Amino acid sequence: MIKIVTAFFFILTIPKLMSQLPLEKNYIYVVARIEKNFEDKILKKYHLRCIGSGGYLMYNVKSLELAFQHKGVLNKNDLRKLLIELTSQYLEDINSNEEIRPYLENYPFTPKNVDITIYLIDLHKQEIFYPNICIAESSYGTIRFKTVDEANPIAPFYTTEKETYEEALEKLKQCNEVPSS
Repeated sequence: MIKIVTAFFFILTIPKLMSQLPLEKNYIYVVARIEKNFEDKILKKYHLRCIGSGGYLMYNVKSLELAFQHKGVLNKNDLRKLLIELTSQYLEDINSNEEIRPYLENYPFTPKNVDITIYLIDLHKQEIFYPNICIAESSYGTIRFKTVDEANPIAPFYTTEKETYEEALEKLKQCNEVPSS
């Protein structure tokens, strides 16, 4: 019984103690709020479900990562546009947050500081195979599109195409599909 009461006491007091810590110790919670707000916005606007988050947060905020899941096949240009939009919006959310700014490794954060990955599944929640793209990512300044061979889904990716973030923006400009920020 004493163990239960002690455990209950710690469960109730730890959040209160953490909230009294200076922001230097709380920047991870600020990052979590930024991520949660961004995830909610992306779910409403694009119907993408966030399936993971992370980053390099030791001592300050060096990089941030988010992973989303999309139901349905998208072509390369649609994925390129989506990745650029997500990256741009995420950077805007990070850079406009006054609380986190002092703890960013560099300000403003750029596409080289974030990783946004989209995992695609079909409408029946099954894996998507070559020739369709199964993973698209805006990863630290590089856009990648990956496919998997159905005959060997556990092997390395069947194809991986990549371009710089700037090249992806230029390709969208050529198609007159530059996302609005």
